[in-house]
Parts: sequence; structure tokens; C-alpha cells
Amino acid sequence: MTRKTLNDDLPDVSEEELKRLEKLLNNWQPPYPASSDVDRTIAAARLELQLQNDTKPAPGLWIARLLRLTATELSGFNTWYWVMSLFLYILGLAVLLQFQGEPRFALFALAPVPFLVGLSEVLRSRDTGMLELEMSCRYNGASVMLAKLCITAGYTILLNACAATWFASSYAGLGLGTLMQAWLLPFTLMTALALAVVMRLRGSNAVVLTLSIWGSCCVLLLFNPGIIEQLTSLPYSTGLLAATLGTGLALFLGYRLLQQTNTGKGGDWLEAGY
Repeated sequence: MTRKTLNDDLPDVSEEELKRLEKLLNNWQPPYPASSDVDRTIAAARLELQLQNDTKPAPGLWIARLLRLTATELSGFNTWYWVMSLFLYILGLAVLLQFQGEPRFALFALAPVPFLVGLSEVLRSRDTGMLELEMSCRYNGASVMLAKLCITAGYTILLNACAATWFASSYAGLGLGTLMQAWLLPFTLMTALALAVVMRLRGSNAVVLTLSIWGSCCVLLLFNPGIIEQLTSLPYSTGLLAATLGTGLALFLGYRLLQQTNTGKGGDWLEAGY
């Protein structure tokens, strides 16, 4: 504010009073809070933000959000994955049954393949540099990755369950429980290994590495029929325990992967907090 403006706005004020007011304003210092007051304000704001971020939705609402997001991602999933996975699975069954003739080993060898192939689709956003953009959306990158993991795992389980049911109805002496156990163990263990690998490698490299590891193991098993018989004929209690441990390890590593993907900003994985 200039002297002319003051004179125009305060025509009845004398020049001496204007000088005294100007001097007062020039020497005026705004009051600053004490450092202890600033520290208390920062601590209170930090606690409030932490409480907001730690607020978890009810389990039913969380599951509903996950199902809704999974359905959305399902419609946009790359078509090549469905076709390629189904083709490789059927081709693998035909080749292994022709070469080895043991349905349990065919299930054992092919159990994790659809999931491993789908990792490139699951990690596509991270590998193409789109993760930061997804983090700004309502459903962030970790949420989308979780939904895609559910899709690939569900599709793999569906293929294995259908194949086991078909074998149980087509081969006498093979119970459905035995066939389900034959694919459940390698599926859970290789899922855990794959999740550990993708935490350190790009999606395409992780797919190649995990498929190479699993393919090498299967080739070695083909030349050791005794080991195949032992692995596919485990007691139910042993097989269930091993599958449970594999499932727990896979869930833990999946959680770590989502934690690694999540920026920590926003509400929860299934909805950003703004």
C-alpha cells in the first residue's frame, strides 16, 4: 500500500498520524509459536494421518471390493493369455500322456504352468512403467496386481481341477483326491518360488527363469521314475501338510510383493485414500 493510497482511503488522517502508523507497521513482528507448540502440532498431525492410513475396511467390504476389481480386470485381461495357457496345457497333457503314460505326473508337471505364464500379464504395468500412473487412480497398482494374481491363480486351479476330474472318470483306480493332491503340491510351491523371483526380476525374465527351473526339474524326474512315484503317491497327511506350507509361503510372498508395489500413500490396497 502506497502513501497516495493511504491518503485517498484515509483523507481525515493527518500526515503525522500516517507516519506514526507507517513506523508501527514497519516495526511490527508477527507472533511465532514456540518450538514446543510446533512439535506438538506436528506430532498430532502425524498421529492423525497414521490413524487414517491404518483404518481397515470390514472383511466383507474388503472382499466385495476385491471381487469387483477382479471382475473389472477380468474383462480387460489379455486374450493371448487364455488361449496360450489353454493350448500349452492341453498340448502338455497330450505329450506327457503319450511319452510317460502317467496321469498323476502329467498333472504334477503342468500344475503351475498357467500361473507362471500369466506372470508377464500380472506384472505388465510394472514392467512398462505404468505403475506410477496406476498409483494415482482409485484402485492403485498394488490393487490391480492383487486382482490379476487372483485371476491367474483361479484360472490355473480351474484347469487343474478339470483335468483331475477328467482323469478320475477316465482312468480306473485313480481317485479324485489322489489326483488333486498330485497337482496341488507343485502348484503351491512353484507359485511361492515365482513370487520370490518376480520381486527381484522383471516379469518377462521371471517367467523365463521360473519356467526353465520347473522344466528342468520335470526333465530330471522323467529319468527317475521312482522319485515320480514317491512324489505323486504321498500320504494324504504329508501331501496336505506340504501343500498347506506351500500355500502359506505363497501368501506371505504375495503379501511382500504387494507391499513392495504399494507406495504407502492412500487408504488401503483396494482403494486409494482420497
